[in-house]
Amino acid sequence: MNKIAKHLLSAVTAGAMLCAALPSVALPSFADDAVPTLNDNGTPDNAKDDYYEISNGKQLFWFANLVNGTEEQDPVPNANAKLMNDIDCFKLEDWTSIGATVSYTGTFDGNGYSISYLHQYVENAAFCYSLDNGGRILNLTLKECSFFGREEAAGFCCSLGKGIIAQCAIVSSCVRSNGLRAGGIVAYSGRSAAGTGSIQQCLCNADVEVREPQYEVAYAGGIVGYLNAGEIFQCLTLGYIDSTTVDNCQYYGGIAAVINSNSGAKVDSSYWLDEAISVRAQKINDTKKDVGNSDEIHCVDKAEMLSGYVCVEVNNGERVFHQNIGREYPTLEPNHHTPTYSNDIDPDTGRLIIVSDPCVYDEHGFCTLCGDAMPATDKDRDGCYEIANVGQLFWFGDYIVQGHLDTDAILTNDIIVNDSRTWKTPNTNDVGYKGKFDGQGHVISGLVHDANCTLGLLFDTIATGAVVKNLGIVDSFCPPLVKCNGLGGICVENRGTILNCYFVGTFKYNGEETPGGICKKNIGNIINSYSYILDAFQTKRTYGICETNGNNDASKPTAGTVENVCYREMEYMSTDGKTQMTDFAKNVRTENVKDCTSGTDDAFASGEICALLNARAGEEIWYQEIGKDLTPVLNPKHGSVSGYTVTVGDNTFSKYVNDGVVGDANDDGEFNMADIVLLQRWLIGEDVELSNWELLDFNSDGRLNVSDMTLLKTVLLQNEAA
Repeated sequence: MNKIAKHLLSAVTAGAMLCAALPSVALPSFADDAVPTLNDNGTPDNAKDDYYEISNGKQLFWFANLVNGTEEQDPVPNANAKLMNDIDCFKLEDWTSIGATVSYTGTFDGNGYSISYLHQYVENAAFCYSLDNGGRILNLTLKECSFFGREEAAGFCCSLGKGIIAQCAIVSSCVRSNGLRAGGIVAYSGRSAAGTGSIQQCLCNADVEVREPQYEVAYAGGIVGYLNAGEIFQCLTLGYIDSTTVDNCQYYGGIAAVINSNSGAKVDSSYWLDEAISVRAQKINDTKKDVGNSDEIHCVDKAEMLSGYVCVEVNNGERVFHQNIGREYPTLEPNHHTPTYSNDIDPDTGRLIIVSDPCVYDEHGFCTLCGDAMPATDKDRDGCYEIANVGQLFWFGDYIVQGHLDTDAILTNDIIVNDSRTWKTPNTNDVGYKGKFDGQGHVISGLVHDANCTLGLLFDTIATGAVVKNLGIVDSFCPPLVKCNGLGGICVENRGTILNCYFVGTFKYNGEETPGGICKKNIGNIINSYSYILDAFQTKRTYGICETNGNNDASKPTAGTVENVCYREMEYMSTDGKTQMTDFAKNVRTENVKDCTSGTDDAFASGEICALLNARAGEEIWYQEIGKDLTPVLNPKHGSVSGYTVTVGDNTFSKYVNDGVVGDANDDGEFNMADIVLLQRWLIGEDVELSNWELLDFNSDGRLNVSDMTLLKTVLLQNEAA
């Protein structure tokens, strides 16, 4: 028995033990608000076209009650129904089969939807007891259901006479008989030889079991327990057929346990998975499987079922079954690809090659049918791939893992991961990424590291000669890891160059090693970059830029270059219980370390760090909308930052603005002595006009006074001295 069946059995054991005490038919009553809408389908004079629109579990139970009849009303066996959405019956009572008191002759149209969590423990258990007189069940999937019968059990119908069951599936469910017959779709087809019913394009991916049968023989079939009359065509069995007590249950079949060809029973183009019938069942009598078997019943192995050939054959030119080839078995659910034959022949097998319809990508770059990521584009065919969405980023990661380590890439948009997908860092097996990755000022946000992956956040290793530049990783998260090779906002180990990059995110893990805001180990170059770790460890230390800079062995020539970097000023609790400030690295070779600064939250938010990074770089790389952006960005649309910082005695004063020049009193775009003179005249009460006064409020106290003029004079003298 598979895990699903065990789960269902454990959930209903108590009810099953009471089967003998339960009546075969229970007719519940319902409130008026559970009555479905009757749709006359536009033909009020043709009652057979009328159908009830079923939208919830209560309406489904009401409909069964209508068909079966109650003390107040006669049965209505010809009533029609159509599902309007998926139905969840988890909180409802045990199911009463449609047609439990009279053979159902109407049409129940699943409309491509599913019913889940139906449970039943009666004499004869199934969604519908009898279709002997011509009823139909169409386009319906049963999920997570359990049908336990003391005599017979089936997913859809215990007794099929002249009825039709088409394009229906039962999945992740259990069908069990303690008596005579069990079938994934039908228990017994054709109680009289005149039965002409059919089962068309149906699928069973459920456990079908006969347990402790009460008779000398019993029957268990993936589609039908006993096919006395009628036909099965283009059906699939993927589930598991088994028995606890096998001595009596002598008849097993992947499609049907017994096929009475003398009564006209017929099976056409149907397949079952060779793993379906248990080893115990095969030991009883291997020749009893699919008794009356013809060449139209095919037993195939897992590889064949995954290949797509079976799906194409049972479709027979239609688009009923769907399949994501190579990873999933056929299904009736339409949100999968549909394989077809190509015109090319496989030289190894001599068969037509199977192809699938093309992927249909959503706005995030993932196929709506199979979930595959959209390939990044190489429009110029120069080996540099353009990444415009989340799917293309994930595709690029997989492409690197496949061995394309020197592939270049550029971001053409901000990449926002806004769903539950987790990022698996491309594992390059210590070789490292060898290409050039240019963010072009864009950000990757919402990146969540896969907790089962023990590598860095975006890359594992950046190889010698490789470059990652102009990139922000923001609002990203490394969840708790039991063990960790190392964590870094950009990578684990940098041997190449990280230029104009930043990380704003969170580290959480349970390992022993400590991360760095940019990387764990740097023996390459980190230039014009910063990290802003949002949530450091509670008891563990983290490092602003890297855990280790340069080779630990001073005798080795390689020392990491760190130039013009900043990191958030953070406190941590040391092992002796003292509060300490974190450093930019733990193990530091300082030969090539220049301009490495920690900054407070206010320094980052005010524009101070933005101005500092630009001043050291000698060019405008960083931008920030002061008052809105928590940290600097690489996008010019956020505005340039201008300003100064001066120290007077023991106090440091800073002024940073987006528009205008600090101290520019006369609005000429420059700050010089003329501005000081104009401010002085205004302060002594002369009738003069100042430009934006906020450019002059150097100490940001909301007032213009002598203190501001003094600070501005200091800045001017400082500029002249420089």
